[in-house]
Amino acid sequence: MKTQMRFQKILMLVSLIISALGIVYAISFFSGTYDTYSYLSTSGMDALGFELINADPYFNAAQSYVDISVVLGIVLLLLVVLNYLTASNTRRNYYVTNYVSIAAVTVFAAVFVVYGLINLSNVVDLYVNGIKWDVYDALQKNENFLLLFGSIPKLSRTSPMFAVGYVVYAAVALVAVAFVLNLIWKVRLMQGEKELLKQGMLKEAA
Repeated sequence: MKTQMRFQKILMLVSLIISALGIVYAISFFSGTYDTYSYLSTSGMDALGFELINADPYFNAAQSYVDISVVLGIVLLLLVVLNYLTASNTRRNYYVTNYVSIAAVTVFAAVFVVYGLINLSNVVDLYVNGIKWDVYDALQKNENFLLLFGSIPKLSRTSPMFAVGYVVYAAVALVAVAFVLNLIWKVRLMQGEKELLKQGMLKEAA
């Protein structure tokens, strides 16, 4: 039981850190997207250029993804905090409140991961395949366009933030699985202790 209780303390702390990282990631993603949008806008790409390279679908999808991800991240963090409030990290025997709080964070973590993976993949696809990079490259070399709008910043075909996102969602998924396995472990140990106590009482009665 001591090993399991030590594990549940570590698990709760790790889940708290990872849920906070989920929020930080979403905010960082917004910052990177906004910076890219600003670079394009200040270079004259906010109207004609955006339409030419088909950038609007990416920026709209990215903005929606970030807005919802921040909210989901905050909710996930609050649910982890709820487990602290119900003492799921230190309690030797779990009660109804512990089962409810653990179930809530596990189910919501799964929702968080599914939403994140689906929408991040959509955003990545719109950025990598949706933007007309050939047109973008041509505009960078078009002297008439450059005379009208000024220099165009060089954008990368991908972003490290995409890879970081997949890592974050993988970490949240692992935490959700760990919550389930920890609960199974806990229940079995609790049942074992009850059985030992019952046997001890029977011996005393005999």
